[in-house]
Amino acid sequence: IKEIFKDIEIEELNYENDGEYIRKVLLMFNLITILKNHKSNLRFQFDRYKKQKWDIEHIRSQADKYPKSDKEKEEWVDDILKLPNIEKTKDIILKMEKKDFNNFFDEMQEKIEGKDNDFDKHSIGNLTLLDSVTNRGYGNAFFSIKRKTIIENDKKGTFIPICTKNLFLKYYSKNATDLQKWTEEDAKDYKSAILETFEELKNGAKNEKQ
Repeated sequence: IKEIFKDIEIEELNYENDGEYIRKVLLMFNLITILKNHKSNLRFQFDRYKKQKWDIEHIRSQADKYPKSDKEKEEWVDDILKLPNIEKTKDIILKMEKKDFNNFFDEMQEKIEGKDNDFDKHSIGNLTLLDSVTNRGYGNAFFSIKRKTIIENDKKGTFIPICTKNLFLKYYSKNATDLQKWTEEDAKDYKSAILETFEELKNGAKNEKQ
């Protein structure tokens, strides 16, 4: 296992080019997290992981990934209307011209997720494992909506990998002032937790040789 990761530069991984490596890193991050907690009876559900389809999901949505099909757009609108203080109706939003809809999408993203939108969305600090059922078809819900869905599905007994659940509850964030947004600082703290975990794995290999 240690041989698999010895040449992987985790900080350099990118969603667009390194999907296979990212999946291995995220899976191992979950396994080590469970193994480190000796007092917990938590187990990784390999049967579900093997049988279900799993996606590498962006934690914070990509600014340039607008819903394209009518189905994706309708799902996105249904989620948006669950949030408070949305003045437009579903019918009005769905009838918007493409340019107007994209402007509305950008407006909602800034309103819901804030202006902090310049960090690399394809880096490991913004990626996690999510089953394809939870990860809605359009795959671009805002963080607050994803967080709500994760919590609801966890209550129903849906298998949510421990690290995916932890990040949506902001356990890795050192200064979690807003639970409804995923900021650049949150992404850095999450990435640091992954790097520290793999540093421990590497140091463990050195200690065994000694």
